[in-house]
Amino acid sequence: MQFEHKPVQTSDYEMKIHHGQIAGYNQMHFQISVEEQNKNKVDKFKERLEEFKNIKTLAEAKEITQRIMPVKDGITVFRVGNAKCIIVNKEKILKITLRSKEEYINYSFI
Repeated sequence: MQFEHKPVQTSDYEMKIHHGQIAGYNQMHFQISVEEQNKNKVDKFKERLEEFKNIKTLAEAKEITQRIMPVKDGITVFRVGNAKCIIVNKEKILKITLRSKEEYINYSFI
């Protein structure tokens, strides 16, 4: 009596499930890395805004603004990571607002 051994082939369905799990893991890993990058961008921008904590006059605030984030006169809106920054730079006012889901930072100089 002789036994024959035939190689077992997995079905295409099993291969697709396995491939889908790998793709899902890669996508999840990518989303986590994007979230970390966005958080780092917001943290670095908040460090730059720390210079405005001890400023009392409009002239000092405008000088620092030109040095750390040159913006034109008027209203400038941009995104930093997952936060939205609005800078109002007019002749008699400078207002910097950073808004995210977690916090709200506002500096106003008149």
